[in-house]
Amino acid sequence: MRSKARLDLLETQGALLLFGALPLSLVLTESWFWLSLAGVALMAAVYTTKGVRLLRAHRPMA
Repeated sequence: MRSKARLDLLETQGALLLFGALPLSLVLTESWFWLSLAGVALMAAVYTTKGVRLLRAHRPMA
């Protein structure tokens, strides 16, 4: 798997954690809030990695 495909897969997993935990916490009495926080953290890490890779690709060689 290419690294971009891995990052896209992690981004999808983070979104599923985030948006899947919110309805669960509303429907069920148990707290699924921590699962959504894990999704936010995963998505933030993926977007940070994608941004760093993008900046490195566009940096002029000196």
